[in-house]
Amino acid sequence: MNKVILHIGLHKTGTTWFQKRFYPFVENAVYVDRQLVRDKILLPDIFDFNSVETAVFFCNQGRIIICEEDLTTGIRGNLFVQEGLLKRLKSTFPDAIVVLFLRNQVEKIASTYCYYLKNNGGTFGFNRFIGYKHDNPYNNFNFKPQNLLYHNLLELLYSYFDKEKVQVFFYEDFSHDNTAFLRKYCTLLDLKINTGKISFKRENERLRKGLIPVARFLNLFTRPSIHHRSVLLPIPGWNRVNKRLLNGLNKYGLFGDPPPAIEIMGKKNYDKLFNYFRESNRILLEKYGFREVEKFGYPL
Repeated sequence: MNKVILHIGLHKTGTTWFQKRFYPFVENAVYVDRQLVRDKILLPDIFDFNSVETAVFFCNQGRIIICEEDLTTGIRGNLFVQEGLLKRLKSTFPDAIVVLFLRNQVEKIASTYCYYLKNNGGTFGFNRFIGYKHDNPYNNFNFKPQNLLYHNLLELLYSYFDKEKVQVFFYEDFSHDNTAFLRKYCTLLDLKINTGKISFKRENERLRKGLIPVARFLNLFTRPSIHHRSVLLPIPGWNRVNKRLLNGLNKYGLFGDPPPAIEIMGKKNYDKLFNYFRESNRILLEKYGFREVEKFGYPL
């Protein structure tokens, strides 16, 4: 039994559900609070971080599970940051099992955009969202589709952790049949949990089609917490109320179904992004044998 499980993402692959509805109920391991992960691993600078002390702090708790999607870059991160984090994780937990979830890139980008509208106060249309460029090239609000070339991420990950220590899963496999997936997942990672008591309620549902223009309008009155958005008239206290309102309204079918990626981004953007990710996914299939990319309709 391995003493450390590092579930490092990706973003928009169900990590919030695992953090709230699964890992806290595992009986044979301790789920580490996200704030501790941030305080001890993500936030310390190069001069403050000590891998030995950090390992002692965490591993004194026995077998542990760390689940933090910010341990991998999203579509706006930087791969040099990713490499620094992997180096930090390897020096701290050299024998850890690393868990990585992948998701169809175009669907992942579409879901990220909806999250931006529903939870981040976003106001841009999709074209402006992916076209935003900050003067600082390292700014995390610059859209970087190259971060979702999964073969590059895997090669980087394998350069730090042995392949047998890295477990790659697919979001679509999990969402298609939650119960069957978790049975296999628990067996593979040696996790003991009563899956019959687990709630499969989604944590971050995609914004319904009719709410997209509503969200963009209502967000004009929230105080800016991100760079890539517009502001009309910020109303004090509206951020929290607006977020609750949008999440509440999103429960009602009156606003239509959550739209597929091609509707969110438009056919031209969809086709361009689809073609962009084809070669990377072919490498996942042919070099690494991940037949899931074919099974679940990834760009190929």
